[in-house]
Amino acid sequence: MRWESLKDAGDLVAEIHDHVGLLPGMLFSIAGLSKEYNIGFVSDYPRQWQLPIIERTGLLTYFTEEDMVVLAEHDIPDTYHSLFKFLVCANFIVPGSSLWVDHNSLRTSVAIRQGIDTIHFVDAERLHRDLGLWELEPSVK
Repeated sequence: MRWESLKDAGDLVAEIHDHVGLLPGMLFSIAGLSKEYNIGFVSDYPRQWQLPIIERTGLLTYFTEEDMVVLAEHDIPDTYHSLFKFLVCANFIVPGSSLWVDHNSLRTSVAIRQGIDTIHFVDAERLHRDLGLWELEPSVK
């Protein structure tokens, strides 16, 4: 669908819900990781935008409400330093015991500077390679 053919915000939301998905191999990676590790989901997007996508893609199988942090629901100043301070204070991330995986290179840099072990996500194949380097590769690949 072309953006010019959208009639209103509802059309845009429907288009997002229908077409946003996971990168190739990610559901399989998440499935493998969830068997051996506690995993969490942090989102910049409002819950009402992401829940239909999470349900459609099968992610709901791997994340409970307690595993999800929706940043818009918390009073966090708009900086990555504040984000990680919040996540650490909420015990969602424990430096030295948690691994942050993110596609945003700026966020991964900030996490590293704050003492949080981090993998910059590029694709599922590289994620598995990086997890292997950390000796965290799940048994199911």
